[in-house]
Amino acid sequence: DIGGSTGLAAHDAEIFDPALNVTIMTTIHDLGVWPLRGGHVLQRAENMPIRFRNRFDFIFSNLAFNYMRYPDLALTNAIKALTRGGILSIIFSTEDSPLKYDFKEGELVHRINAQFKRLKKMEEAGIIKIRTFHKPTDNAYQRWLNGVRDPSGWLQLQRL
Repeated sequence: DIGGSTGLAAHDAEIFDPALNVTIMTTIHDLGVWPLRGGHVLQRAENMPIRFRNRFDFIFSNLAFNYMRYPDLALTNAIKALTRGGILSIIFSTEDSPLKYDFKEGELVHRINAQFKRLKKMEEAGIIKIRTFHKPTDNAYQRWLNGVRDPSGWLQLQRL
């Protein structure tokens, strides 16, 4: 879980399913308070440890991407962290990215556009499969395909 707050939901999930092993990645030390079998990693997803490559069957993030300076790097790292068949499910948004506050919104839009182009090439190459939705307005990738400069919405994909 990228940005998993206190870890309470992950902790409860581990209690309900003894086979579950949850790791939370966050930058706020005080939030990692509930014990988890997978532990808490106090680090930015943009700098995800190399030991996480091919390690996770499922990666989830509800709001963390909204606050990242470089969400494109975090997304690349999250995809690399997936096992074959692994699923990524995030709400992709850059509304509160520090790059916007640094008056570098053009850089942010450029980075996101380049990242979504890479996703398209990865899907065409059979590396990932991007999930589409019935309502394109709910899907960040479909919004990007439709020309939205700074797409936000769900982004779900599977590493093949």
